[in-house]
Amino acid sequence: MEEFENIFFRVWKNIYIRNEITKHLELFRDNYQVEIKINKLTELRDHANKGYISKLRYHPFTFPNGCLNDLSSLIDLEIISFKGQFKSEDLKPLTSLKKLSLTQLNKELEIDIIPSSIEELELIKYDQIIKPMVLPESLTKLTLSLFNQPIGKDSFNVLKNLKCLVLENFNHDINPNDLPSSLVELYLVKFNKPLQLNSIPNSIEWLMLSDFDQPLKPNLLPSSLIDLSLFEYNQPLYAGDLPNGITYLSLGCYNQQLGSDIIPSSVTHLTLSKYDHSLKKGDIPSSVQFLKMNDFNSDIEIGAIPLSVKKLTLHSFNQPIKPGAISFGVEKIRFLSSFNKPLIQGSFPSSVKTIHFSINFNQKIKPNDIPESCIKIKMGYCFNHLPKLTSNIFSNNLKKIIVDRNYNHPIPDDLKDIIIKKK
Repeated sequence: MEEFENIFFRVWKNIYIRNEITKHLELFRDNYQVEIKINKLTELRDHANKGYISKLRYHPFTFPNGCLNDLSSLIDLEIISFKGQFKSEDLKPLTSLKKLSLTQLNKELEIDIIPSSIEELELIKYDQIIKPMVLPESLTKLTLSLFNQPIGKDSFNVLKNLKCLVLENFNHDINPNDLPSSLVELYLVKFNKPLQLNSIPNSIEWLMLSDFDQPLKPNLLPSSLIDLSLFEYNQPLYAGDLPNGITYLSLGCYNQQLGSDIIPSSVTHLTLSKYDHSLKKGDIPSSVQFLKMNDFNSDIEIGAIPLSVKKLTLHSFNQPIKPGAISFGVEKIRFLSSFNKPLIQGSFPSSVKTIHFSINFNQKIKPNDIPESCIKIKMGYCFNHLPKLTSNIFSNNLKKIIVDRNYNHPIPDDLKDIIIKKK
């Protein structure tokens, strides 16, 4: 009897615990994310399960005392409408808070306003000088959307845990040691001031300079860089200006003549959006595997595309393709908009597996125009050329041909298994 009672108690206890866990999980699910509108602030005060709220979008014009009490599970808080001055006790109860977004705030922050638990801070309209010690050392990510004040002494460099800094409107000088040595990601959208030696910490791996168009010299950019995006930059580049070690390089407006060693030999992913000069051997280093050129519509010298390139994307290109211009090694070719030139045998290397023709392509495809290695072809919107596609044009290796819905020729029986018509 005693053994039976023990078994019953253990089973009952397990069922009770399971039911309690289920109940709390359901409360978390139902109350995880809450939005309190301006005219319904009492909802937060009177919320029956506010201890389960993890993400809160709050729209107060005023900030009543104690309005954020008892939010023990709150991790993510966005305060949208409040424009007033915070008091040190306003956010102090939020000991679990990790992410804070203050959308309208543009009053000068004081010490102890931002809780020391915050790891991600977003200030949308804030444009005040940031005093020392105002931002907590716990920050790992800081986003300042409208901030455009000089960086004061110890404004940022004391943030020893900061990994990511986003300055969308900032355009003042960056002096050596203004930024912390812990930074890994730096995004400067409007910044367009000359760089100084050590302006950018040697810890930075991802750097985006959107509006920057000042001359670069060797060692101005840190050797730690892996990913570099220069959207408006169009100053001449010389060997050594870009550090070796970059693997992802995007040059948005760059349209100066390339040459040997200008693009570092470490780059594997290269985007040249506005570049439109004849492409010569040595312009693209032999490390590049993915090459994208948006506005390029010039001659490609034989050997200019290195053997390392596996994927080639040409947006505006509309020139005849000389045999050998696209080197052996390229496996995927994409013509995005303009290409509409007749093909000849050898236009595409025998390594190619996938060809995406542009929306404008409408040329006759002849036997041997498509290499035997190709397994997939995608035709663009305009393709409707006579004679119709026939099986003797393609090799037996081809597995799929995608044509647009306006392709109006009969599909041969022996190609019905591989031709897919868009609906």
